[in-house]
Amino acid sequence: SWKKLFEGLDRIFCLGWEFEPDGYNGYIIRVEPVEYFYQNTIQAEFTEVPDIKRFAMSDKLYNAFTLGYSDKWKNIQLQGINAIHTERNYFIPNKALQNNTSAKLDLRSDIIAEGYCIEVYRRLQFFVDTSGSSDRPNDYDLFLIWTNPEEVTIADIEDSGYQFPGETGSKTFAAGTISYSSSLIGTNNSPVDRIYNVLHTPARIAARWWKWLGQYAYGLPTIDQALKFQSGQYFTDFQMAVPDPCEEITSGYLGENFDIDIDSTGTNFPGVLVKPIGYEFEVPQELCDFLTMANEGKRIVKVSSGNSIFAGYIVRAENEPSGNSGGLSKFTLIGTEVPATTGRSYSSGYSSGYS
Repeated sequence: SWKKLFEGLDRIFCLGWEFEPDGYNGYIIRVEPVEYFYQNTIQAEFTEVPDIKRFAMSDKLYNAFTLGYSDKWKNIQLQGINAIHTERNYFIPNKALQNNTSAKLDLRSDIIAEGYCIEVYRRLQFFVDTSGSSDRPNDYDLFLIWTNPEEVTIADIEDSGYQFPGETGSKTFAAGTISYSSSLIGTNNSPVDRIYNVLHTPARIAARWWKWLGQYAYGLPTIDQALKFQSGQYFTDFQMAVPDPCEEITSGYLGENFDIDIDSTGTNFPGVLVKPIGYEFEVPQELCDFLTMANEGKRIVKVSSGNSIFAGYIVRAENEPSGNSGGLSKFTLIGTEVPATTGRSYSSGYSSGYS
């Protein structure tokens, strides 16, 4: 189903989605990385607003996080001791932890990305007349496989891990034809940038989610502003060499048992998108202006009262008409940085949705 597919991919890539007019009296479903829906540009600014209520969104104060994959990756034939696509547990020492409470957020994906499970099902297809795996437990589940996106040439194939018995010297692979088993690499220095599902290891997932989960580190000393690694299944000693540029982390090495913070994600991410701080206020507003804000919807609202300036994204908005042109608008915002800087362009890095 769409729900199952989106939830599985969201927990790997940190996504958002919305209905968007297609310009022909219809709608398309737009799916983008979550930062697309939190554009760093101002859509509206209200000044001299009285009675701004500032409050902690305590319902969002998570301090324990599980990321990676559910147990569906496991199979009954192979032990998978070298598996890296399992689960990782992180924590943030915020107020919830200090108060001896535990608010947990489970972001494990049901999509299978681990090579051991995929391989055993590949083998099983040859054992039955229907060329299927004959009613195995995960027959109708989702699998995720990355191979080389471009042509790759390996200077010396012998002992390279690609295991072509008797072949030596240079060998070229066409796009989409090779992958690399995680059991063969303690440190990823493969000539293939996107080796077998290495884009989807739990540490890479945690780095993608940091821009959202980092809000729970708000107000902590710099040393504690991180997803602190706590525990993980199986091959947590795995490290990967990250090519530069990379879509979510800086060049260097990222380990499956590393803490995730701004040093891990670097300048390739927009930083933490929101803070668990809410703002409520009311302003007089014409109905057309209110509706325009609802259409834009992804940008920052800036509000000030005296010398205090706040900014946030709309969580809730209502307009109560008191006349023909409008009335009183009530807004609830989730906080972000102020002042806002130059924003990320819609046309840069995001698809049009129509191709």
